[in-house]
Amino acid sequence: SSAARHAGNGVPGLVHGSPGSTLTEHHRIHELVSTTLSELSQGLPEARLQAARLLTDPDMFGMADLPLPAVEPPLLESLGQLQTTAAVAPVTGAVLLGELTDRARDAGSPLDQLTVEIVSLVFDYIYNDKRLADPIKQQLLRLQVVAVKAALIDRSFFARRQHPMRRLIDRMTDLATDPDAEVHVDAPLVKGMAEVVDWVLVKFDTDLATFEQALERIEALADKEAERRAEQLARLTDEAARGEALAKAAEEAMSQLSVRIDRQSPAFMKDFLYRWWSQVIAEAQVATGEAPVTGDEAMRTAEALIWSVAPKGAHEIPRLAALLPKLIGGLMQGLKLVRMPIDERETFFAALLRAHTEAIDEAKLQPARPMAERMAAPLRMRSDGTIQFTAQGQRGDAPPTEEAPTLLARGLLDAELRRGDRVEVDLGEGARTFKVAWISPSQQLYVLTRFPDEAHSVQRPELAQLFEAGKARVIERRSSLDRALESINAKPTAG
Repeated sequence: SSAARHAGNGVPGLVHGSPGSTLTEHHRIHELVSTTLSELSQGLPEARLQAARLLTDPDMFGMADLPLPAVEPPLLESLGQLQTTAAVAPVTGAVLLGELTDRARDAGSPLDQLTVEIVSLVFDYIYNDKRLADPIKQQLLRLQVVAVKAALIDRSFFARRQHPMRRLIDRMTDLATDPDAEVHVDAPLVKGMAEVVDWVLVKFDTDLATFEQALERIEALADKEAERRAEQLARLTDEAARGEALAKAAEEAMSQLSVRIDRQSPAFMKDFLYRWWSQVIAEAQVATGEAPVTGDEAMRTAEALIWSVAPKGAHEIPRLAALLPKLIGGLMQGLKLVRMPIDERETFFAALLRAHTEAIDEAKLQPARPMAERMAAPLRMRSDGTIQFTAQGQRGDAPPTEEAPTLLARGLLDAELRRGDRVEVDLGEGARTFKVAWISPSQQLYVLTRFPDEAHSVQRPELAQLFEAGKARVIERRSSLDRALESINAKPTAG
């Protein structure tokens, strides 16, 4: 067709010039629109697709004075009557689509009929959008009549995201797909949306400002939703902030323990100190109220524990005997701060008893151990029974560390993840959608939430590794309307 020849490879991206496009380009666009409309009126199939692309191309509506005809008045009047009926007795689905199609065919131009068809396609996408809960979906579908009228009154509905009706639909779908949204049939958000839709069906005639007012009402609903979740979010962020402080304190505790542990220290004790006692020290340091022990006391208990199982001379056996009651008491007090399983606790204390017995037996067999061997250890007992830490002493093994995420994974978090984003994450129960409710100031901790009361605090390294493994991704927040129009433009140009 001549329209296809004018369009080249399709309308999207046709006008690439700046706002100061040449008169030749302007004339070419006018000729394309006029030719397409003429062929559309002749019923040529190619013209239908070309016209659809014209209507959905933002560049086209950057041009002034496009020769697009106004909607036929009888069609607008007929749709007004259908809108009044829909306000009283809601009609959706195939029945409504049939009514719209019949009225467009009886009272509208070919361009009007095509506009109705494209709006119907958009609402088909809304109906089939699995992200939308049915109660919200039903409210959106009730807007189909006014959406048709709005698209006929202002043909830029499909091409311009700032079209008032389009902004209203996009905001409603955005709220409805928020993982934190309460969207059952009796939820305040759903009831509020139903009231806004009722208001639009009654109030809208031809003034698009009606949708701006409706959008203000939707924003008020959004504010109420945010207020409803504010208290819960504050509690979650307080817990998350404490969790981050604990993680940082535990990391520092492990670092401090690593320079105190003797290389000859038994493996069971190293595991206990790194896995559990580092958490005891962290809890004691972060505690805001009274705690069984302070952080300094917990560290001194760790030093006593390390020294207690180290090789000894015979003269140190009485000192060990005198230390043990206080050491065991300190360990029991500290463990009140963490939830160490009973079986693990019993296994540890049994291993500790054996280690002490072996240390005493060995000291009796070797009463005069070389002084240099004992002096090389980072911890020694003073004559007054206190433990002395010598930083220059022999170092133990470094604390265990998790595999660091790659630069790519860390970059994903830095570049893409923001508060309020929706992410699909597999936390062990299959991929599900969450909202990024909070990011700590240091960006080391993320709180992911999902209605009604699910929340997860995820450390930065763990989340980065999930991204790297393909188990987490940021969900692009595209509306059903955007997806529908992209589908239209993705079809090949007929010719």
